[in-house]
Amino acid sequence: SCNLTINGVVNQSGIATLNNTATNATVAGFADGRHNWNVTCFDGTNSNTSETRLFTVDTTAPVLDNRTEQPIGPITYNSTQLYNFTINVTDALNAIDTVKLNFNGTFRTASAAGIRYNATFGPLAAGTYRYNWTANESLGNVNTTATFSYVVTQATPIINVSLIPSSIVTYGTTV
Repeated sequence: SCNLTINGVVNQSGIATLNNTATNATVAGFADGRHNWNVTCFDGTNSNTSETRLFTVDTTAPVLDNRTEQPIGPITYNSTQLYNFTINVTDALNAIDTVKLNFNGTFRTASAAGIRYNATFGPLAAGTYRYNWTANESLGNVNTTATFSYVVTQATPIINVSLIPSSIVTYGTTV
């Protein structure tokens, strides 16, 4: 028979198995985190312990926080303006797989610099835009922020009028 040891404690004992035969044992109830396990089998005379292996339990989605917009909205329309949206994304146990900005229905994959993710694009026409961030990590846990607004206001037109000649000229006026 065999014992299954998890994190240094015998979790199941007396598991019946035949020599050189794969045997399954189901265990549950582990907290999020990294765990180690091994199997020790006894044949009545000798015991043999397997190599210790690792597994990870992760039921927690990534954390998204510290969101910023550059320039800070509302902003007046500018035909050459680029917009930079950023957010911090962390996960205690696993690597972040993808981070996307859903900007008015268009998904943009963000680039990373450490835990800071950003998406830069533009220009934007005058209007009110809706956006949110979504992140998932390597085990598939996903988190999405609330939806936020970003406003680009219409620019006030500026008209410069130059009259030449710039002095007053009177033509053929009779009094």
